[in-house]
Amino acid sequence: MNEVICPTCKKEITVEMEVEYSAYLTEFFCSPDCAIQEYMEQMQSSPFEMTEENVRTKNLAIENGKLYRVWREQYENMKKKGR
Repeated sequence: MNEVICPTCKKEITVEMEVEYSAYLTEFFCSPDCAIQEYMEQMQSSPFEMTEENVRTKNLAIENGKLYRVWREQYENMKKKGR
């Protein structure tokens, strides 16, 4: 038998913990926080800075405080119109 180890924090998992199981990763985690941390890393999720360059390179536009996906040509046309 092998002890089950949380892949995120490397703690041994016990029955007293709030154990999470990921069917997708086929992994057990010692807590929801460890599970969420692993999911975020697996998805390469990170905060997005709303700089003009980041918005442009991700083919996004901001209008009336809302974020929109746009094609490159649409973005250039919007920029010409001062949006």
